[in-house]
Amino acid sequence: VVNKPASIVSVPPTKTGEPTFLDLLAKLLGPDHEGGELLPLHRLDRETRGLMLFGLANGEPQQLRRQFERHQIEREYYAVVEGLLESTILRGEIDVGRRQFGGGKQLRHAETAVEAVRHGGSRTLIICRPRTGRYHQLRIQLAAAGHPIDGDNTHGRGGRLPLALQSFLLTLRRPEDGQVVTWELPLDGTLESLIPVPQESP
Repeated sequence: VVNKPASIVSVPPTKTGEPTFLDLLAKLLGPDHEGGELLPLHRLDRETRGLMLFGLANGEPQQLRRQFERHQIEREYYAVVEGLLESTILRGEIDVGRRQFGGGKQLRHAETAVEAVRHGGSRTLIICRPRTGRYHQLRIQLAAAGHPIDGDNTHGRGGRLPLALQSFLLTLRRPEDGQVVTWELPLDGTLESLIPVPQESP
């Protein structure tokens, strides 16, 4: 489990041929790493920061892949969205066609539980718990609900802000012994700066 920075593509291919996060990790481990080849088990968008799970060829990557396929791995994301959004469940069909790669329209069912953490000005800090794993799911659903993620240049209004989306929690069953383990990150400073904690009056 690795904390991926923003502005780097998770896995190949890339349009520019630039090194990906997978490339950099494989180089860091070296060709003779005892775990064998490094295998990505899911991916994060280039602009998304936070926890990302990799497997090792000499371990049990298929067991972890099955957990993803069966939605047994819990994932949570922080996001800062435009407007005042209350806790809700977003569900329905979304278009996950990748037109930048020549794909056509593809409708898939998607569902995400949204918890409002706090409001600040014209923004809301939320926690997203996706119950399905669709391409750009959180970005598409929140934009369709009228609350695009700050800095989303694809589905929102974009602008100069970085994408305010962070994968901060992963929970899974460890393949070797079945023990439930969790990794968690604090709220990233970039998101915190968009909607700071209100200061108490003296």
